[in-house]
Amino acid sequence: MFHRQCYFTSWFDDVAPYASHLGIDNILWSTNFPLATSTWPRTGEVIDRCFRGVAQGDREKLLWRTAAELYRL
Repeated sequence: MFHRQCYFTSWFDDVAPYASHLGIDNILWSTNFPLATSTWPRTGEVIDRCFRGVAQGDREKLLWRTAAELYRL
């Protein structure tokens, strides 16, 4: 039930340590833009830090593919 219905959103956390427990398909990533706590203007640097140790295909899922599937975009 958890993997079918629950999703986590992150914008500052390291992803690799939690991906195996939560499931890569249940994690969404956000820039939190336009809020003052967003990753902008260092979004690329934050992504590189947060996704250290995460495979390129999984990075795509985290950055956009899972959200696109979830929201049927």
